[in-house]
Amino acid sequence: RRVLFRSVNTIAFVVFLICLYMIRASQAGEKKTKSGKGLLGDAIEGLKYNISHPGIGPLLLTLVIASLFARPLQDMLPGFADEVFHGGIHGLAWLMSANGIGAMLAGYWLLKRGALQGLTSVVTTNFGIYACAVLAFVSSDNLWLGLACMTVFGFCTIVQNVGIQILV
Repeated sequence: RRVLFRSVNTIAFVVFLICLYMIRASQAGEKKTKSGKGLLGDAIEGLKYNISHPGIGPLLLTLVIASLFARPLQDMLPGFADEVFHGGIHGLAWLMSANGIGAMLAGYWLLKRGALQGLTSVVTTNFGIYACAVLAFVSSDNLWLGLACMTVFGFCTIVQNVGIQILV
């Protein structure tokens, strides 16, 4: 198996190198954009616009808050599964599955919902539910409550992230 894996890997790497060689990159440096400010100037202008926009600014703020304070929970799930819920690898599998089930339900719900109208309030409401689910999860040592919280967490993560992408 190792020989097959290494052979496929080598072939893929050679194909990648050939494609990379065929790319013609400009050596002229950064070109000015239509605004005349260049890439960095346009990026700063776009950031200022997004922060000051009455609709986009608050949505991006909720996304930043969730990314900094709640999303790392997924990275800490192995520790919670073993040390808090005493479930070991099976507990981790259950928690990850609950998260995935919530995410799939959210995707299906967003697909069936279809309408753009009212999506801002849905996203902001999900942000509150998201925070409550995280607080309940970290406050309990009951695996069944943890599974319910992870399902809600997965649902709200997708609704919030996809909803913000749709709106912005």
